[in-house]
Amino acid sequence: MRVQVSVVLAILLATGIAHSQSEAAPNPEPDGRYKVDILEVVGHPDDDIEVAAYVAKLIEEKHKRVAVVYLTRGNSGGNAAGQEQASALADIREMEARHSLASYGITNAWFLHGSDTPGADVLHSLEQWGHGNSLDEIVRLVRITRPEIMLTWMPNYVVGENHEDHQAAGVLATEAFDLAANPLAFPEQVEAPRDHLSINNYGEGLRPWQPKKIYYFSDTTHFDFFQGKGPEYRTIDVSPSRKLPYSRVAAEAWSAYKTQNDFNQAQKMESVGELAGHERYLRGNKKCADRLRAGPRLRSTAARADSGTWWTVGFLSCFLASPRHRATCRSLFAGSTSRFW
Repeated sequence: MRVQVSVVLAILLATGIAHSQSEAAPNPEPDGRYKVDILEVVGHPDDDIEVAAYVAKLIEEKHKRVAVVYLTRGNSGGNAAGQEQASALADIREMEARHSLASYGITNAWFLHGSDTPGADVLHSLEQWGHGNSLDEIVRLVRITRPEIMLTWMPNYVVGENHEDHQAAGVLATEAFDLAANPLAFPEQVEAPRDHLSINNYGEGLRPWQPKKIYYFSDTTHFDFFQGKGPEYRTIDVSPSRKLPYSRVAAEAWSAYKTQNDFNQAQKMESVGELAGHERYLRGNKKCADRLRAGPRLRSTAARADSGTWWTVGFLSCFLASPRHRATCRSLFAGSTSRFW
């Protein structure tokens, strides 16, 4: 009896090994329609405007492909265009975001299911969204889009708005940057399907992917830690096809967000005029990077980014700044130089 049992077990093990080997064939190349050069990961509809002038120039002049992931659909806050609130407001803001992105050449956007949460506690947003589930989704989208560069909010407390959803988006993007290349992270995503033409497949058929760099931007009102570090670009550069400065391209994209656009016409013109005279910066900051490295989840990511160099990107947003901050923006941008990465 013992010999028979051993023979049966040996046959089953051999069959299982052969079956697993037949399923372990490398997944084919992913769907090329969604491959991008840049993937933005942000908290809400309209956060993309922070880098719209820069991204619009990359799309038009460098022919870069860009996609955006929103952690929420903007289901809370005031509505400057109508009475809709909650889920109805989220439905409208998703369409506003798609129209805004399309105006400067972005057609692929994904909206996750986190709730728009007010406050300044990043842990609150991560708890409300479901940290693990949200990370699962972002890692999946990194593997689908296979970006070279990721852009996101700086996951750190700075002198500025410090919206918890912004910081949470930065935390999740950083973790996804670090995990998407690891086949042991969410392994069902990189498991080969039994038959991709059939149903009831467990494996999702993706491949691990490692973006080359992750850059951060911020709505900080204190710009000293950005000075002299990282790439820079000019918003007054003119779009060859539109014959307009990229600042104006960003302003037109922002105008699609009518539920959030509660400036009067004079304020809009003032903002656009100020933006047209400024340069903007995507900047690195070693001091801030040192603070970020203190967190265990961020340490390994810092070592990977840009061949061991951590770039913290600061996007100095005067266009969306409140009126009391615009004079500060004017003085800080005076006489600056620019360069591109």
